[in-house]
Amino acid sequence: MQWFFFIVLSALCVLIVADNDATVVRAWFRKKGGSLVPLIGGLSGMLALLISPLPGWRDWWWVPLVADVGTAWLLAACLIAVCVWTVRRSKVK
Repeated sequence: MQWFFFIVLSALCVLIVADNDATVVRAWFRKKGGSLVPLIGGLSGMLALLISPLPGWRDWWWVPLVADVGTAWLLAACLIAVCVWTVRRSKVK
């Protein structure tokens, strides 16, 4: 059963990450915007690696979050927002 969920989540990750990357490439060359699918590709890949039956793969759980363009932009925006909030909060005191 572990193999089944690993394969399904990995396939979902690969499909969505490939679609997000293709959207970025198309937008770059055609100078048109595109729509990314945030979180689904990165989170499904992260879960796949966390439940992976293969030894050593669990250590790489963070790679799909960074490799997926849709998720990486969202994580970067959240990190910037937390940094700005922290700096503003420290100046208020």
